[in-house]
Amino acid sequence: MLILEDLCCSPEKIIILRDVQEILLTRTLGESGKLQKICDILTQELSFDLVWTGLLETNQQLHIKSATGMGGEKIKGLELDEKTIADCDALTECIGNITSIFLSNGFGNLALHAFNDLPAGIQSLPALLYPLAVNNRCFGVMAVADSLPQQPCTHTLLQLIAQNTGFALGLARSFVTHNPPQHDLRLAAAVFDFALEGIFITDTEGSILAANASASRITGYRNDELLGHNPRILKSDFHDQDFYQSLWQMVKNDNRWEGEIWNKRKNGNIYPQWLSISPIKNEQSEVQNYIGIFIDISKQKEAEKRLIHQAYHDKLTNLPNRDLFLDRLNMAILQAKRNLSEVAVLFIDLDHFKYINDTYGHAQGDQLLQHVALRLKACLRENDTLARMGGDEFTVILQDFDNRHDVELTATRIINTLDQPILFNQQEVYISSSIGISFFPDDGHCAEVLMKHADTAMYGAKENGRKQLHFFHAEMASHSGQRLEMERLLRRALEQNEFKLHYQP
Repeated sequence: MLILEDLCCSPEKIIILRDVQEILLTRTLGESGKLQKICDILTQELSFDLVWTGLLETNQQLHIKSATGMGGEKIKGLELDEKTIADCDALTECIGNITSIFLSNGFGNLALHAFNDLPAGIQSLPALLYPLAVNNRCFGVMAVADSLPQQPCTHTLLQLIAQNTGFALGLARSFVTHNPPQHDLRLAAAVFDFALEGIFITDTEGSILAANASASRITGYRNDELLGHNPRILKSDFHDQDFYQSLWQMVKNDNRWEGEIWNKRKNGNIYPQWLSISPIKNEQSEVQNYIGIFIDISKQKEAEKRLIHQAYHDKLTNLPNRDLFLDRLNMAILQAKRNLSEVAVLFIDLDHFKYINDTYGHAQGDQLLQHVALRLKACLRENDTLARMGGDEFTVILQDFDNRHDVELTATRIINTLDQPILFNQQEVYISSSIGISFFPDDGHCAEVLMKHADTAMYGAKENGRKQLHFFHAEMASHSGQRLEMERLLRRALEQNEFKLHYQP
C-alpha cells in the first residue's frame, strides 16, 4: 500500500490528489460523473494525451464510463464483453492480479477492435493501466496514454489516484442501501477513517472533535491524546503570530487557507506539512466546524534539498561549484559595498597536475584532488568560501580581514600546506600550487572581473616559476595578454586530453 509520503514531488501534484478526493466525496455526482471529472483533471493538469476509465458491470462487461483527450469521444460508452476481456492478456492481468500494466506500444497492444477508431498516433503512444479495486476485488480500470516519459512521482500519483478512486467507489457500491442518508454517513465515515491525509475536525473554538488514523500516524499522538485539544499542541514556534493571524483572516475571507506550515510531532521532531483549512457552514452560512486536511512533506523537502545540493556542489569534492561560488561572491561584494570593506578572491591552480593523471590515472588523480580539498579547507576559516571550478582549479573568497597582509598569510599557508608530500598508494606524492589574488573594489566591481583578474594573476605566478602567489596589478591586463591567453587555452586543452602531445611550459 502506498502512503502519501511516497509522493516526493511538487505541491501541485499533491493538490491534484486532494482535488480528486474532493470529487470522490461529492454527493451530487454519480459514478460516471466522478470518473469523468477525474479524467478531465488528469488531462488538464498533467497534459496526458488520453485518459479513460472503465467499470466492470455485473455481467462482467467493462463499460468505458469516461474518456478525455484525443479520440476520447470515440471510445466513451463502449462496452467490452467478458470474452473480449479474456482474450486480452493485459486487461486480464490488470483486473485478475490487481496490478498496474505498462503498454510499451500503447492501446494497440490490447488488440481490441473497439480501439481501432482511435487516431493512429494515440494507439501507439506508451500507456499504463491501473486497477480500480477495494478489498482485493477489482471492479474497474483507469488508463493513461502519454507521449512524454513518465516521471516516478507521476506514476506514484496515478497509483494513489487509482487506489483512492477504487476505495471510494468500491465502498459506495458496498454501502448502497435503501436509506440514502445512512449510505452517505457510512461512506463518509469510511473515507474519513481510511483517508491517506491526516484530518482534524474542530468546533468553532478550535477543540478537536474528530481525528483520523492518518492524523495519529503523522503527528505521533494517539487519537485520545488529540480529542478535546486545540491543534496548537502541534505548534512548532517556527512561525510568528502574524503568520497565524494572516492564515485565519484568509479562512474568514476566502473560506480556505492552503499552504506549507511547520509543525511539531509528539516526539518533538519539527517537520513540514501541506495543510488546508476550511470552515464547515450550515444552511444559514454560519460556521459550525473547521476541517483541517494535512500531509507530511518531509520526504519531498529532503528530495528538493538533495537536488539543490547536487546542482550547486562539486560531485567529486562536495565543495561549492562555480555557480554557487559566483553567487556567494556577488553577495560578498554587496556586503562589502555596504560596509566599505574589501573582498579577496584567490585563484588556486595545482602545478603540473596533468602529469599526476598521466602517471597514476584519472581515478587516482580524482582521489588526490579530494585530499587537496581537505588540505585547503584546513587552511581556511569556517566563514571563508572554498570552491572547485573544475579540473585542478580551486577558488577562495576571503572577507573580514584586517589588511592585505592577512590575505597574503592565508595564501602562503595554502602554498606551504600543499607543498607537503601526500601519502598516496603507499608512496609520497609531491604537488605544488600557484595562486593569483584580486581585490574588490580595486581590481574589479563585479564577480566575473574579479575572477578573471585573479586567474590572470595566477598565470603570472606560473610564469615566475610556480609555487608562489601573485597579486593582480593593472599592467597584467595588457602585458603579454595574448601569450597568456594562448598558454591558458593550450594548457587546459592538454589537461582535458584534447591533444595528445607533451607540454612543458
